Amino acid sequence: MKKSIIRIIFLLSLSINAQVKIDNIYSIDFPNNYEKSESIEKAELPERFKGKVSNRVKVETYTFNNSDKDFYFLITTKYINENNEPIEYNPESISELYNKYGKYSKKIIESFSRKGFKFKDSTSIRINNFFGQKITFKDSISGNTNAEGNLIEIKGKQYFAIYSKIAEFNENRKNKFLNSIKIDSSKEVKQITKPYDLKENLLELFFKGIFVIGIFYLIRKYKKTTGNTV
Repeated sequence: MKKSIIRIIFLLSLSINAQVKIDNIYSIDFPNNYEKSESIEKAELPERFKGKVSNRVKVETYTFNNSDKDFYFLITTKYINENNEPIEYNPESISELYNKYGKYSKKIIESFSRKGFKFKDSTSIRINNFFGQKITFKDSISGNTNAEGNLIEIKGKQYFAIYSKIAEFNENRKNKFLNSIKIDSSKEVKQITKPYDLKENLLELFFKGIFVIGIFYLIRKYKKTTGNTV
């Protein structure tokens, strides 16, 4: 009896989420027993950075694998210098921000397609009034959604949180996870270096329109290059 009670308490603890403070800006609800890892990797530098700083990023991953149900994952990337100190790199405009989202999304989609997740859709979103991107994937056979993630960049640091199916895709758990993202706007937080104005607002609408077209083009190009039909 005692062992049964302990087992029940243990199983219940797996489902308890806590607000995890990733840094002083971004936080998200994660199951208590998540795993974290860090690495330093090479990355393509923006043109205005080339020759000035090292082409390296610090990558942090947070994962929780509920092996019989679903999977929670967050990855962050941040440019660093030779001393492994963070470099704040903000795009100059909304158009440049969405261009970065397009390149990053392409890498995400290519990676997930190799794992059986077929690209379904991509739409622009707002997270606490900051510009972000939602990416959804589907099962290649049934066509049902099997993964959904939110991408956002703050002060040059990229955050990609994704919920995916293992045995089931639970809409409520997915919403609870992705809607728990919090951006602390009390800090001097910004996404672009230039002030946001009406012209940029119109540009935002324009880039929202062409973003999905660009993603589909990149995926078709990737498929032709690799011969991958998934």
